[in-house]
Amino acid sequence: MWAELGAAWGRGIPLVALLLGLTPSELQTRPGVPVFLKKRNLLELNEIETYLKQLRTRVTRSGKRGT
Repeated sequence: MWAELGAAWGRGIPLVALLLGLTPSELQTRPGVPVFLKKRNLLELNEIETYLKQLRTRVTRSGKRGT
C-alpha cells in the first residue's frame, strides 16, 4: 500500500483516503503517518456518499468545460 501511495503521489494523481474507525484528526496527529498522506482528502467511511456526490458534480462540470 505504501509503495502505491508513494507512486500515485509522485505522479500527481489525486489521493483520497477512506478511513474506518479513525477520524481525519486522529490520523493527522498519529506519529509515523507520512506528511503527504496527512495533507490529502481524508474521509470517514460514513461520508463516502457525500464525497461521491461531490465528485459527480466536479466531473460533470469539467466535462461541460471541455466541450
